[in-house]
Amino acid sequence: MEQRQLGHSGLRVSRLALGTMTWGLDVTADDAADQLTTFHEAGGTLVDTADVYQDGHAE
Repeated sequence: MEQRQLGHSGLRVSRLALGTMTWGLDVTADDAADQLTTFHEAGGTLVDTADVYQDGHAE
């Protein structure tokens, strides 16, 4: 997966991000784990999550 520099931080992250907003609502923990594994195996490194997604269950 293509990597890009994140601002001027020196960090490189995947061009695509994995969004987790529906984890804990429409996505079970097992399915979320499978998605994360598949994303990581494809070279993904950027995961969008926040403590407000599904009252923290997405994290």
